[in-house]
Amino acid sequence: RSSDLEPPATRCTRPSPPENGFLRVYVNRHGRHSINAQFVCNADCIITAATITMPGSCHDAHVFDLSTLRMALEEGDYGAAWLIGDRGYPLRLYLMTPFRN
Repeated sequence: RSSDLEPPATRCTRPSPPENGFLRVYVNRHGRHSINAQFVCNADCIITAATITMPGSCHDAHVFDLSTLRMALEEGDYGAAWLIGDRGYPLRLYLMTPFRN
């Protein structure tokens, strides 16, 4: 419920179809319309980075690969920093992923 949201929460709605009807890129693998939003927070649960630029059909790892956060981590801008990702992300020096069987 939107009344349960605390500031600075944002309410998202289904995107309006462009003039050419190219709405299918917003359909995710579950068949629902969505926008891929990727957030990173620190140990105090403070959001430190957000990428909200890709339609729901894009894989999370693809969104991360195109993010300025990835570029900054690879250039060492954050020093000794680590992210925790799920099994859909590649293992990197700064990105821990689960062990595969």
